[in-house]
Amino acid sequence: MKSVPRPNPSSRVTIYLLICSFSLQILLSSAFAQNEPRRSIDWIFVLDTSASMVGADGSKNIFGDVKRTLVNFVSKTSEGDSVTLYTFANYTDTSRGTKLINGEQDRRNLTNEINALQATGTRTHTGEAIKNSLELAGALRKRSGSELRTISIVLLSDGKEDIRGLSNVVSIPSNLKLIPEDPPYLFYVSLGEPEPAIDDIGNEMGPGRYEKASPDNPQEIFETIERIRKIAEKPPPPPPPQEIRLSLSPAALDWSSRASRLRT
Repeated sequence: MKSVPRPNPSSRVTIYLLICSFSLQILLSSAFAQNEPRRSIDWIFVLDTSASMVGADGSKNIFGDVKRTLVNFVSKTSEGDSVTLYTFANYTDTSRGTKLINGEQDRRNLTNEINALQATGTRTHTGEAIKNSLELAGALRKRSGSELRTISIVLLSDGKEDIRGLSNVVSIPSNLKLIPEDPPYLFYVSLGEPEPAIDDIGNEMGPGRYEKASPDNPQEIFETIERIRKIAEKPPPPPPPQEIRLSLSPAALDWSSRASRLRT
């Protein structure tokens, strides 16, 4: 009786080499991501300017500490970064626009704007503030070269949303549809009672794109913002490895039927 042919060893070698090749590509792409130079960052600061930030209704006056932290942050921004400063209370003030950092004068201009801020609002329309920041993130993502930049939204607020008596209210959950396909980072700095609906927005950003912190004193506020800087400055995570699909032709070999034919 003739012996049953066994699979050709060369096919096994071919499969092994294919797997090694794919694995090497994955490792090289991961190493490239780790060695990628720092990307320029589009910072979108969204700051609560309701009166509770300065101690109204018995709350803690933290506004001065927050402003000093932001001034320090701006002083360390890199050339090529941009900074947008939105403030919100009864409505969102987007009038300051986006400032590209080209030198020390740009940093001084931003510092002057931060120092001039006042917290006098009577409500906290967080949903509208998130809407404006996500719309800006979407617009920035459409610019030429945006794939080489990182967009980071930093939301600072000391309480839950309060929209009593306001018209044209934007709910926080309604903003889920505005998250871009390539989402920004969202850093939520809760300086008092947290707003749980923001977690739903953040979690929708995807793994590694949402961070939440609750600093309790000036030093913690400073350290939180510095940590945010370091997270955003890291190279983006490498793309997930591609699924490897290997096939042989024929896809399956029926060795029992082949053996039967050889015996006859």
